[in-house]
Amino acid sequence: MRSATLILTILGLIGFYQPKANAQCQVDIDVFPSGLDIFYSNNSTGQYDSLLWDFGDGTTSTDSFGIHTYAAPGTYWACFYLFFNGSVCDSLCDSIEVMNSNCMADFTSSSNGLNVQFANFSTGSFNEVFWDFGDGFGFSDELNPAYTYITAGTYEVCLEVFDTNGSCFDFYCEDITVSGGGGGGGGGCAADFIATTNELEVNCQNLSTGNYTNELWSFGDGSFPSASSSHVYSAPGTYNVCLTITNILAGCFDLYCEDVTVSEFTCETDFTYSFNSANAFQFQNTTPAGFTDVEWSFGDGNSTSFLNPSYTYNAPGTYEVCLKTFDGEFLCGEECKEVDVYPLGISDRAQQGLQIYPNPSDASQVFVKWSSMNGEPWQVEVMDLTGRVLSMQQLNAQSSARLISWEGSSGTYVIKATDGRGNVTIERVLVR
Repeated sequence: MRSATLILTILGLIGFYQPKANAQCQVDIDVFPSGLDIFYSNNSTGQYDSLLWDFGDGTTSTDSFGIHTYAAPGTYWACFYLFFNGSVCDSLCDSIEVMNSNCMADFTSSSNGLNVQFANFSTGSFNEVFWDFGDGFGFSDELNPAYTYITAGTYEVCLEVFDTNGSCFDFYCEDITVSGGGGGGGGGCAADFIATTNELEVNCQNLSTGNYTNELWSFGDGSFPSASSSHVYSAPGTYNVCLTITNILAGCFDLYCEDVTVSEFTCETDFTYSFNSANAFQFQNTTPAGFTDVEWSFGDGNSTSFLNPSYTYNAPGTYEVCLKTFDGEFLCGEECKEVDVYPLGISDRAQQGLQIYPNPSDASQVFVKWSSMNGEPWQVEVMDLTGRVLSMQQLNAQSSARLISWEGSSGTYVIKATDGRGNVTIERVLVR
């Protein structure tokens, strides 16, 4: 609604101008009365070093533009002077009539996405209105217009009301904010995208649908919108990235925005770990100084902010453990590593006597050799990290090497060899 703030707008030109002979400067001014106020602006050209407004009521001003308020209605003889080196180089005088204005501009608005409905609450004897929707494109002379913006943002909307007889003029301006999202659009198109970041760089994949022909990306940092879906920011932070899609001929228009956070990695983030046969892991943060906070994620949905945490997994498997380091509120580094969690009782250590090759293997098969056989039969089992047995073979005492195969995809597997005396030897194999 209307507040007491008055915003200057130069709308008219008065006065009779006759240039002086051999003048080094030329008067060009705009003056517009509004009630007891006049709005004035100097647009003069040429060589001059000072100016003076004489408003005809005993007051003057040396400002290039501004607002002057008369104390009472009436007709005033006002003059404007340009000076150069202490002498008048050009001037203009004319009468100005001011009167009490009997109208006041005011409006409210309601928005739904990019669509805004305006309601004119102006009062007085005006018979004309003019709306400026603040985006450089939209104008209207309707009493209560509706308008659809092209992109989300904050716009200064101004309403002017006036009487064509000149007895009434007022205007009111107000900032409005509109937003938009994908999943609907117009003309059978819907904007959508996903964004991935690599430190200060963001790369967006356009997932929009429909018969759009143009796309425009805005990255929320004051840079010019462009057709490129990639952008490099100058500083870490959270930015509002927007995609606008259009097809003028088909009447297609839609907008989708989402916040994207980018970081600058200034920390050399790293960690080590160890574990035992009970699947209890000890993680050690080895990042040099320069960070203030950490965040660990263990790959099973759990996380912690402890500096050097201990963690026990509930089930075997391969998990991606990630350490993020922060400098204040901003991410300054990240390191992720895969850890293998074995069935209980199996630890990650090489066992003497058991050889597996090739390891890593390009297929689900390896050669197994046991160099300490003691002349007894032995058994080889292949298990996944859940402990499920995928293959089991009985080998005689004379078999010192054997090709073992199983059904399985890429990942980590456990080879378990047991001799006739119950001695167990364990090794892991990686299938690429």
